[in-house]
Amino acid sequence: MQLCCIWHPGPMTGWRCYPGGMTEPSDRAAILARRALLVSSALAGFQCAPATPSEPVAPESSVVVLPSASAAPETSATSAAPTTPIPALPAWAEQLKSAPKAPLAESLPASIKTEWQGDQQQLNQALETIGKYWAGEPELCSPTAPGCKDAWRKLGAQLKAAQDALRALEPGLCSGGLSPLALQTTFDKQKRFAAESLNKASEHWAKVASSFGLLAEQEWQKHSANSVLVGPRPCLSCMQPARMAMYEEIKFAGADTALDAAGQKSIEELAPRLKQAKQFEIWGFGSADDKDPLSGAKARLDAVAKALASKGINKGSFTLVPVGAGWTEQGAVEFVMLTR
Repeated sequence: MQLCCIWHPGPMTGWRCYPGGMTEPSDRAAILARRALLVSSALAGFQCAPATPSEPVAPESSVVVLPSASAAPETSATSAAPTTPIPALPAWAEQLKSAPKAPLAESLPASIKTEWQGDQQQLNQALETIGKYWAGEPELCSPTAPGCKDAWRKLGAQLKAAQDALRALEPGLCSGGLSPLALQTTFDKQKRFAAESLNKASEHWAKVASSFGLLAEQEWQKHSANSVLVGPRPCLSCMQPARMAMYEEIKFAGADTALDAAGQKSIEELAPRLKQAKQFEIWGFGSADDKDPLSGAKARLDAVAKALASKGINKGSFTLVPVGAGWTEQGAVEFVMLTR
């Protein structure tokens, strides 16, 4: 025989079992009451009005009566103040004070100087775009509040513009980047500062959004998600770059201009490779310890050129390029291969 057992609260608390299923209307009403209670509790978590049972509740069943929506407090998640106020970011002008300073480009060769100045102009535009995102929109309240959605949407658009400006600083699909390596390293430091500033601002606005609650945090995530979208980049057939940096560097201590033992060893290792090159450049960099950085760079180049000539490398196969200080941490010489 099949039994159906029902728990009855109230004055007659206890289990009551019936053969063949429910036989009393009160049993069905008790089940419906419990279902209504579960649904009402779930809806109450979303600040909705409790459901009303479609049938009367049996006298012996206990029912918890929930307050109606009109009795709920007027404040809501969309208008509430942040649970934890987030300190404001410093002024963008203060952040820029820690940006790496670009060395003077006056001593660069004309063609390289033009390329460098173009990259610096693009970098400054990217920093300006990041600065707008850093400053944010005035009086940001909860992202889920009707009056604040447009402001957070604009902030998301500013994030997308900043990300695009930062990506534009990277070499193109058919670009070999700046040469020599010292210029690329200097530019990489500047790009790293821009990227770190953008990340710092993004972390700040994410904290501000989450301070209004989970729904507000999710709303901001929707606006910021577009920033990671990148347009398609077709696979192209590219020519070899005209100039390629070699990753060898000969360093000079302090204001020294003569090759030490390590420098002599570098010449020994480089000579076989340089003999195979049709044309290459030797870049000499001044030191902060030099009385005249450009003269120091020329003296270092002369020392390297003499050492290469002693290894049988024709002086007509290379060009000497002296530049001032600030591009390397100390006096140095680098090599750039000319491929065409």
